[in-house]
Amino acid sequence: MLDWLASREIVSLLVEGGPGLHAACRDEGLIDRVQYVVTPEVLGEGVPSVAFTRPHVEGMRWPSVKVLGRDALIEFDVHRTH
Repeated sequence: MLDWLASREIVSLLVEGGPGLHAACRDEGLIDRVQYVVTPEVLGEGVPSVAFTRPHVEGMRWPSVKVLGRDALIEFDVHRTH
């Protein structure tokens, strides 16, 4: 799918999915920016989160945090050195 999008000169993609899709994109080094919403609300059992730890996003910059009512938007860019 990514090759198909690139062949149409689409080089930016917003990935909204579950932890499996997020982990696959992270593991392939496809993430350049992370936007993560934290909320006090819980949906049923909750939704597992994908850890964006330093080994996975080497070169991660300090995040910015925007308060959105009771929620918070955490954003950071990922810059790779390799």
